[in-house]
Amino acid sequence: MLKATIIYLPGTAGNMLYKTLTLSEKTITGTRGQDLEEYKRKLTAQEKFARYMTWNSSDWKKAEKKDCLSYKIGAIDFYHYEDSELWLIDNWHPEEFNCCYTKKELWGEKFYEKVITIQAGLEHKEFLLENQSTKQYNLDFNNEYRYLTELSKMFQDILLTVHFENFFDKKRYLNEISKLDEELDLELDFNLVEDLWKLWFSQSSILWKK
Repeated sequence: MLKATIIYLPGTAGNMLYKTLTLSEKTITGTRGQDLEEYKRKLTAQEKFARYMTWNSSDWKKAEKKDCLSYKIGAIDFYHYEDSELWLIDNWHPEEFNCCYTKKELWGEKFYEKVITIQAGLEHKEFLLENQSTKQYNLDFNNEYRYLTELSKMFQDILLTVHFENFFDKKRYLNEISKLDEELDLELDFNLVEDLWKLWFSQSSILWKK
């Protein structure tokens, strides 16, 4: 079942939000091809948390790639996710999502119930460019920002938003997740949500200081 997809500017913690929301036992857990039946593998919240607590400031890319949904590397056909009893929560950068959506490469009659965007503005541009460079990623901010704006308008009827600046404050972040939890009926364990945020924040802070 296609529950929701997250669309976010590179560097605005979309991978973090994906991991947080998929702590729900109702959701599919990406394994980057390690489990070719991930679309029907039900894991406990604690098992998911154990997979996810792997951020490493010395090799950020490797830690992020580990939990990629396997269809994105061509290991599993997408229809398995559409037909699964577990819920798919997905994540995309704006340009790649727009390209895939425009070319009709994945979605036909079935589409996500909700689109979640992480709202970041021009005031975050300098921070994001520096952050992505530190993590050895590239960011075409203007292009990605343009697509994010267009997609937010396109899907406004099913749109949920999270504000990027709230990722930096535990109380505000938990409040954002609480609203999504209720909207999506995820039944998250908020002790694990908080612990995951603490780990992400501590490792991210090391990079932000560089």
